[in-house]
Amino acid sequence: RGVAGIVAARLRDQHNAPAVVLALGDGGEARASVRSTPDLHALTLLGDAQALLLKWGGHAAAAGFSARSDDVPALAAMLLESATARLGERAPQRCRTAELRLPPQALSMGLVEALAQLEPHGKDNPEPKLWVTGARLTNLRVVKDRHLMGDLAGAGPRPVSLVWWDGAPHRAALAAAPSVELLGKLGVNSWQGVDKLQIQAEDALIGEG
Repeated sequence: RGVAGIVAARLRDQHNAPAVVLALGDGGEARASVRSTPDLHALTLLGDAQALLLKWGGHAAAAGFSARSDDVPALAAMLLESATARLGERAPQRCRTAELRLPPQALSMGLVEALAQLEPHGKDNPEPKLWVTGARLTNLRVVKDRHLMGDLAGAGPRPVSLVWWDGAPHRAALAAAPSVELLGKLGVNSWQGVDKLQIQAEDALIGEG
């Protein structure tokens, strides 16, 4: 039950559609976590099914509810019907936002320090994301069969590394691309006493050159 929200968030991000992950508990009661997309308020979705809910609450992007285990099949059908009616049959559109758009040469320790002034981060103050344009990736390699690591070529006086959790499937496309645009967060990776700028990528767009 404790990981339901994490799994729901990953399913939402993978399919770019609202996701519900439910755990059946003792006493005939089920609890669920909901993670939704910007085009459908999570509480709107649950409101359409409130007749079958015991408790429910949350906000636009994330919510939770409990229901009787016997009602789960009917509830699943109701939630699917509601999402389909409100979103239509159109293919989900991926929406990405960034607070800064800049070239690799602008990545610096000074920028990391400036962004740190915006802390602490949380739901109402998310960590800023960067849209890095015209990046060239080198030394791309798969780590632990799932993750992708590499370097940004020509990023500036300080080297910049790349890490993309669960990004292994993108290695071939990125390695063949003359340039890419990256969406991610800038930080510092400290290893054996050496600090190195690092982009934690979340998405990429293949450039034409």
